[in-house]
Amino acid sequence: MGIDYNNIIVSDGLVFYIDAANPRSYSGTGLTANGLVGGIGGTLVNGVGFTSSNNGYFSFDGTNDYLDCGNFLDNPTDFTVTAWQKTTLSTLQMIVAKLSSYGSGAGWGLHTRSDLGLSLIIQTDGSNWRTYHTSKITSDGIWHQVAATIVNKVPSVFYVDGVVYSFTTQSGGTISSISNAVNVRVGRDEINEYIFQGNISQVQLYNRALSTQEILQNYNATKGRYR
Repeated sequence: MGIDYNNIIVSDGLVFYIDAANPRSYSGTGLTANGLVGGIGGTLVNGVGFTSSNNGYFSFDGTNDYLDCGNFLDNPTDFTVTAWQKTTLSTLQMIVAKLSSYGSGAGWGLHTRSDLGLSLIIQTDGSNWRTYHTSKITSDGIWHQVAATIVNKVPSVFYVDGVVYSFTTQSGGTISSISNAVNVRVGRDEINEYIFQGNISQVQLYNRALSTQEILQNYNATKGRYR
């Protein structure tokens, strides 16, 4: 099944979808980004910018702005997180997260960093955590679709631009619950650290692990915007 863009965005299990290029999701002005599925959208906080290039994207200054999307997809076992992003900042930056803090509290966060590449953290608390790092650098000033599928609270596959990348793991303790009362945020975690500096145009969250074919389907659906 699909949604938008000639009905080819995968819709099965899709619980959250915002797209700055779709006027049904964002008009180009104001503080509200409407969700394209399920009624879950986001609020632009502290001056998130908008640019109409590439059909439309949100711009983040790396200081304090982000999208607040509310509390949902809590303590998932299997899920998929995917986004289109562009940045040149070399430090760790959170793309999308449901996480109190990197290193304490339960939750998860997809992030990018120039030393370790596209990465994901999953943690129960500061003593029970896992970080997963690919070798693919996505902070190179080029638009990339980044994605991770998670099965049993463990990443199964990482993707950049529809291509599978292997990953390494750093860990401590044992992962159990990743439940929290923290909102999903685009561009940072809860405590205002590792703030994204750059551009994000689409974010999608699924309550299941997408297949490689489905990730590639979503990539091909919108990649023409970023050439």
